[in-house]
Amino acid sequence: MPALAKVERRLQAARPNLQPGVEEFIRQVVARAEDVPPLDRVPTYADFQLLE
Repeated sequence: MPALAKVERRLQAARPNLQPGVEEFIRQVVARAEDVPPLDRVPTYADFQLLE
């Protein structure tokens, strides 16, 4: 689980600021999201600008 390893590093730094239960909730969401296939394209903020 590469994404979960990244999250663990971030959680370690954020731990003093997290309410009880938030850390486990984040782990569960990340674990479930790893089964989602990557998207081909994702719109970004700049995609919605008019071109002249």
